[in-house]
Amino acid sequence: MTNTPPPEDPVWASIRLRYEQDQETVDAIASDVGLHRVSLAARAKKWGWNLRGKLKRVPMPQPEQPKKPEATSATIKRVKDVLQQRLAELEAQVKDIGEEVTSLNTERQIRSANILVRTLEKVMDLERKD
Repeated sequence: MTNTPPPEDPVWASIRLRYEQDQETVDAIASDVGLHRVSLAARAKKWGWNLRGKLKRVPMPQPEQPKKPEATSATIKRVKDVLQQRLAELEAQVKDIGEEVTSLNTERQIRSANILVRTLEKVMDLERKD
């Protein structure tokens, strides 16, 4: 093609489509339209077609920023809340048991209360250090 029509020409629109679809080789398209592959590639670049062999820039996903650890005082408050909830549950169990107290139930509750007390002591030590 010595007298090249403008890029808006329907002929070039179909050539552009073939070129950008990347299903045929540049050599095949160029020989089909009577150009050298270098000439076709040069026109594609000049006319702003999506060039072959170039990586399309896809934004990289940003890694999530690690969450800031919460302040020690906030952690201590949460632990205290859990301890208070557990203590309330134990008190309710003691009331529900009433006179049907067995040594097994009593022993379990004593262990649970003991663990709560030790945990509360550790929390209070942490609170003093903070």
